[in-house]
Amino acid sequence: MRESFQLLHPALQKWIYKQGWEDLRDIQKEAIRPILARDSDLVICAPTAGGKTEAAFLPAITAIADESSSFGILYISPLKALINDQFRRLEDLCDMLDIKVTPWHGDISQSKKKNAKRDPEGILLITPESLEARLIRESGWVRAAFEPLKYVIIDEYHAFLGTERGRHLHSLIYRLEALLNRSNIPIPRVALSATLGNMDDVLANLRSGIPFPRKLITGTGQSPLRMQIKGYLNCNPMERESPTDREIAADIYELLRGDTNLIFANSRQRTEHFSVMLSDLCEEHQVPNEFFTHHGSLSKELRTSLESRLKKQKLPTTAVCTMTLELGIDIGKVKSVAQVTAP
Repeated sequence: MRESFQLLHPALQKWIYKQGWEDLRDIQKEAIRPILARDSDLVICAPTAGGKTEAAFLPAITAIADESSSFGILYISPLKALINDQFRRLEDLCDMLDIKVTPWHGDISQSKKKNAKRDPEGILLITPESLEARLIRESGWVRAAFEPLKYVIIDEYHAFLGTERGRHLHSLIYRLEALLNRSNIPIPRVALSATLGNMDDVLANLRSGIPFPRKLITGTGQSPLRMQIKGYLNCNPMERESPTDREIAADIYELLRGDTNLIFANSRQRTEHFSVMLSDLCEEHQVPNEFFTHHGSLSKELRTSLESRLKKQKLPTTAVCTMTLELGIDIGKVKSVAQVTAP
């Protein structure tokens, strides 16, 4: 740990000791030098909770620690909920260096956005859609606010691969580099990804058009998983609440009640449908409800309240959700994950 550790900012070294870490993880040690060098793109690949966030941000924050004007790190996330989660984590990490962390998406108040426009500095956490809006409406501000930008960090990069949104994201980053006159002096991209079958394709997809070195760091530590698959015969698929749905809800109730779990139901309508059925079963059995809905159309207060309850681990809690809780959000330990119908 010592050699890589000494390259980090002294305040971050103190933060690491404060966490009680005996050592950095392998991917965290391996990422320090290439990120500080800023002469290559990097894909950091590890399972959920494998230390990817710290692997990217510890050296990146070290690189911007002595700069007080404009944004030094642009963090792009596919989900607002993930931005909120990373904001909580990074705020504590950056507090020791007095580095500002700014979340930016549709749920953030206009007053906070105005403050960020007036005084851009530190780290900006944003979705691709919000970044595009800034490029279209406020290109002059973007040019000034991002002029010294050192890194673009893309979280849950695997969720963008092979999708229209992923192609859109690459277009946005190219537009940003062109606006900043950085097309020939690229801004290093650091992509955080789950483990996939062919990581060489992931690496190749990170940048095209100009020659720029690319490196891959792969973490280990996967745990064995146990899987159960159940099939159901749907006698009347035209019914709004079919016997099959009731049977599925009863099985989920029997299997998952009493622990912390996630249930993915593909659509908001199906999410609410199964959440209501499971809550009704709790009422029927005269036990406290522990099944709650989570999707992007709910109010910010409802979403954050459920995320907080999951993270505190004090009460049995199952979130019936869409992909809003799928991508790397820190909600503590989860015993089981259920998928209703094919994803």
